[in-house]
Amino acid sequence: MNLSEKLRKGIPLRVLFVNDIGFQFGAGIGMMRQIQAFLGRGDTVMLLCCQQGEVEGNIRFDGPGDWLGTQSIPQFNYRDKSQVLTPDFAVELLLLKAAAAYPDVVIFGNLHGKPWPVRLLPAMRRLAPAVIAYMHDCWYVTGRCAYPGECTKYASPEGCDDKCPTPHEYPQLNPSLIHAAWQERRAIFGGPHGIPLVANSDWTLQFARNSIPDLPMPGVVHLSLDTNLFKPGDKAAARRALGIPEGKLIVTAGAVNLTDERKGGKYLQTIFNSLPEGTQGVVFGHNSHVIKGVIPIALQRDQSLMPLVFQASDVFVNTAVTEAFGMTVMEASACGVPTCAFRVGGITEIARDGQNARLATLGDVNGLLANIKWFRDNPEELAAYGRRGREIVETDFSIQRHGENWGKYLMQLADYQEGLAEKAA
Repeated sequence: MNLSEKLRKGIPLRVLFVNDIGFQFGAGIGMMRQIQAFLGRGDTVMLLCCQQGEVEGNIRFDGPGDWLGTQSIPQFNYRDKSQVLTPDFAVELLLLKAAAAYPDVVIFGNLHGKPWPVRLLPAMRRLAPAVIAYMHDCWYVTGRCAYPGECTKYASPEGCDDKCPTPHEYPQLNPSLIHAAWQERRAIFGGPHGIPLVANSDWTLQFARNSIPDLPMPGVVHLSLDTNLFKPGDKAAARRALGIPEGKLIVTAGAVNLTDERKGGKYLQTIFNSLPEGTQGVVFGHNSHVIKGVIPIALQRDQSLMPLVFQASDVFVNTAVTEAFGMTVMEASACGVPTCAFRVGGITEIARDGQNARLATLGDVNGLLANIKWFRDNPEELAAYGRRGREIVETDFSIQRHGENWGKYLMQLADYQEGLAEKAA
């Protein structure tokens, strides 16, 4: 039975996810939530990755679907310098591992680390009728970078090349290889028979279209979260548990790594030095201790602990200077916490100005501070913004909605592929 028939008859699919480091960090958490969405649909799901995190490997899934677990491929661990894989051998090794899943659909997430060649994606069509690349960032459509900043070479006729301004930033690539990588992506993802790209936001998809105009079946499937886990809670109890004082407006910020330039860490110290009277700063994430005058909370690898941080908060501040989506904003909103952020990237698709967020122009720290003060001075609006954020997440970013959106996209993809087959006949 082909994919289209299974979808039309509601028969569970066999779905294989592939990424580099499992459920670790932002894109890994996004991958975990993708799996939750498919399990919620009743599908059978498996993950292939180079190495699952120690904490993340203990995650358990609920749902009507069948979770086959994680299969690690240690030979793909880019941190292990003793592993030397040729691209051809890497492809065959992955296909051997993937065959055990008997997949109907294969969804690739981040493959930033060597030795993950992009040619893995078209090769996977030997096993599955539908192979999709999911864009957590921009890596699939540039020469090597996840976010190009001010550089626009990725969208120029000449393309990314050895003049790349950031070849030594993660994910690193020898400058002599960058142009070939840029060209390879156009061959793999462009044209009617290219590998479909699905993005985490409208912003990310537009970025992809600017880079590769002839994408086949591009789509957007927003990420989601478990609204039974991330939800409003007892604020006083959460503060007691975290050692956060009562009687002040708690302004929280955070990211995986606070020193990541893309996350706007350079603005945080200025913001927390200038918080209005009656407020207290809290910062979570790796290197949170470098921000002075705040209550630091270390990076929480166990996602079940994160709701407590948001439940203790009154306002969430996001200082990202470029962002494909904004999962922390989604998490804050699910917990009934309004956001103050810069108006950048895909942030605006979850942080909706005047509804659950107040946005400022990129770099306008005074604007962010004014919005924080506005929330302090308007407690009824603070509560209303929080309620609206919860409503937005329940409506647009629940696990159930996530699964429904994937089902709609896969049906459209199956119809598209059938159309191509009919034209070729």
